[in-house]
Amino acid sequence: MCITSPNMTHIPEFPVERNLIKTYADGRWGVREYSRWPQILTPGAWHFACIPSRDQALAGGMPEVLWQTLRVRDWQADPWTGTVGLGFLKKTLVAALEHAAEEAIREYASLNGVLPHRLLYGSQLIIVLRQTADRMKLLPAMAGIAIAVAAHVQRLSLELHGLCTYFRDFLPRLESTEDFRYRILPVIGAFVNEGNAASTLFRLGVPVFFLQPLTRLVEVWHVVPATRAYQQLSEEPSTVPIFQRPQDLPGLMNLTGNWTTMMMVAISKEVCSLALPDLPAPQADSSVCWSPSALPYDGSTGAVKRARTDAIALGSDKVLDLPTKSRPVGETPVSTLVVPAARVQHPSREYIESPFVVLPTPWAWSLRETGVVRQPPARLLYFYPPPFLLDTKVHWYLHNLVRLRSLCRLRLFEPMVDGRPLTLADWCAALWGDYEVKSLLKLKRGASAAEERQVKRRYEEKNYVSSVFESFGSYDEDLVVSLGDKQVTAAAAASGLWVRMMLLWEAHEINFRCELITLDRTLVPRDGWPVLQRWEREVKVSSVWGNSSGMIGILPSIPEDADNFYWRTSTDPKWRQSLPAVRALAGLMTRWPGCPAIIRNLPHTDEDWSSDVFDLAQIEVARFYVDVFIVRFHCLPIVPFRYPLDLPPAM
Repeated sequence: MCITSPNMTHIPEFPVERNLIKTYADGRWGVREYSRWPQILTPGAWHFACIPSRDQALAGGMPEVLWQTLRVRDWQADPWTGTVGLGFLKKTLVAALEHAAEEAIREYASLNGVLPHRLLYGSQLIIVLRQTADRMKLLPAMAGIAIAVAAHVQRLSLELHGLCTYFRDFLPRLESTEDFRYRILPVIGAFVNEGNAASTLFRLGVPVFFLQPLTRLVEVWHVVPATRAYQQLSEEPSTVPIFQRPQDLPGLMNLTGNWTTMMMVAISKEVCSLALPDLPAPQADSSVCWSPSALPYDGSTGAVKRARTDAIALGSDKVLDLPTKSRPVGETPVSTLVVPAARVQHPSREYIESPFVVLPTPWAWSLRETGVVRQPPARLLYFYPPPFLLDTKVHWYLHNLVRLRSLCRLRLFEPMVDGRPLTLADWCAALWGDYEVKSLLKLKRGASAAEERQVKRRYEEKNYVSSVFESFGSYDEDLVVSLGDKQVTAAAAASGLWVRMMLLWEAHEINFRCELITLDRTLVPRDGWPVLQRWEREVKVSSVWGNSSGMIGILPSIPEDADNFYWRTSTDPKWRQSLPAVRALAGLMTRWPGCPAIIRNLPHTDEDWSSDVFDLAQIEVARFYVDVFIVRFHCLPIVPFRYPLDLPPAM
């Protein structure tokens, strides 16, 4: 066999297909790196041949960072993760890669005249690219993993550029009868092993490398040695190779059987398949269904505070008898859900205004209207410190959270860290800052077995919290900790409003995003869904807070996310900027059981939304969300608020 080319003066090293595909220290796949090196032409993946070649692309103004070789020296450890060996790539490199990825997405979005079904693969690619870029920016990792994630950003960005060239140049040439052999496209080209494919690429002006038997019929003008891939790509293997297992990837992206696409999807699964820990719902009687009126509201007035006729049934055909204001609650089946008037206020069960935070009108109204939720059947769990713990005069809670926040964010996704949601008592213990592991003391004589079990459980819970945060050491008020690019002392945390507001905003946002994803996952189960379909649903959920980046978008950043506030009222001149988020949440709810007709029937185009419709939609969406959350989790949800932009940004 020999490799010939009718339009190139070099012959690249041939990527022999193997069952074991190695990843290398630069995050690439060596000679099988399809974004840098020609691969065998495969039906359904001709756009790989249209990926830009480096030198000509740089001359055309494409970002050089897409071809930059990534090394360990580009990575920096983060001392605030609480876990040794985790960190980020340098900020300048991350910013450059983010910009390059967005540039590729914008170029693809600008394509005109392409049939919608042909654009589907690129749309899927954008989903993966955005999730990968956000993971690179937001989630610390070991050096090798951080480099592999960044290399995947490079890979997907270049593939997206290749799709643009395919639609803009390759397809028009293919559909034309003109001969383009002398107008060579600035792309990497492909290996082919069939004569018709070779002649087609030759006519279209695509670099072609033809595998054929060496016979007397082959015309040879010049013999050259194969160009080795190591001239552009690392040959130092990474610690863990990645196996090619085609049988593990059914139902993804209409796979055609080529290993290159399968490898891309396999890497994407490793990078993007983040899983938020489960939030166990307190067990309740599932044989009785509910309506919005049949909720655990305050019964101090002798009747349920609100009664709506749009009964909602979740999981059964039976609906509770709806009480009315004129009929005593005690005469209805709802009587067992009512809380007596005398109670102890708690922000997890009743809306209590914060001295620092002003909630958006629709959320505040819906929470206030709820009344008091019954005592839950089990202890409540939170993904991140609940914000009402920060409405406190215990200022070291704030100072200590500045120290712990990187680990609190990391533990949501990092498998090396136990990320299960914590109880209120656990979060109080974490913020208090005593992480010494305690030995179980002997109880006094005569203690009952129940008392012994209770004491033992408390020690175990306290020591569990200590084990999570012990790498930081117990709290010391003399510590100076970093919040973004600012240094925070105990005095600054106590007196600096911007510190408190930033921590409150982040606690509201992370808890709201986690709770929304968990609630949606509960109401719309994903079991049995193909991976990409799950990602697409997660992207729809993340559209509610504006970034459409999927699961990793749970982690907000300031100042970028602080500007993205989507719960304005119609009196705000910019209220139409909030339409995408309101429509996104309403769209999610149409898949939820019992979605009210008023939400299902909202206008489908922005032009049909008036200010009155907008205000009504916000109220109904917030009300339905609060209702469903209470039924599922027996507590009030945590909702977003607007970061006060007149304060100095924390990052």
